[in-house]
Amino acid sequence: PLPNMNPVWPTIFCMCHIFFGSFIFMNVIVSKVINNYMKVKNENNGTSMFITKEQKEWKSTRLMIMKLKPRQRSEGPENQFRKYMFDLCQHAYFDLFITICIGLNIFCMMINSLEYEAIECFTATMFWVNVVFTIVFWCEMIVKMIGLGLRWYFLDSWNILDFVVVIFSVIILAMDIQTQEYRCGDKSNTDFSVLRIFRALRIMRVLRLIRRLKDLRVMLTTFYISLPSVLNFA
Repeated sequence: PLPNMNPVWPTIFCMCHIFFGSFIFMNVIVSKVINNYMKVKNENNGTSMFITKEQKEWKSTRLMIMKLKPRQRSEGPENQFRKYMFDLCQHAYFDLFITICIGLNIFCMMINSLEYEAIECFTATMFWVNVVFTIVFWCEMIVKMIGLGLRWYFLDSWNILDFVVVIFSVIILAMDIQTQEYRCGDKSNTDFSVLRIFRALRIMRVLRLIRRLKDLRVMLTTFYISLPSVLNFA
């Protein structure tokens, strides 16, 4: 056969195949599967066939725990300076600024790949960018510690995550200084093979977005709650 001899009818056939095969038939199959699943679920008094009774109780307990909000400090300290820090860390614009910084930091980590290391001063530029973000996150932690106090700060598990991320960021920054990443010229010949492993820990900063993005929290919560069903199905 000659290629592209009569492209009209093959094109119509492909369009019909995609429309009827992919759209209509696939929706019919999915709707039938969902219908049978709901039928079996109703026969078992609303209990999913992919989860046991113990796992259902665990699921209910976890949902109840997640609905309980952590204790938060509602009133600031009496000290005027700490009161100012408390009002600052509770302000909506403060949280928005930190969220924007996290997003920009993630973008910088995306472009900081090996293929750009050959560009002159690229590594040094990314080093100073990382210094700026580390200082911002460190100041955020200090402001919250002063405003909330150490006791209230560490009562929140999200603040503990922020604390761990900042500590690792400072360690990575110190290792970058040891290897003279801030220089555009020749770097230090110090053997720091573990440096790249620690740099990979910067991805932990992405976890800080979970606290601020409600839809992302809902997705991760749904995945966490559905783990018993997935494991039973597997």
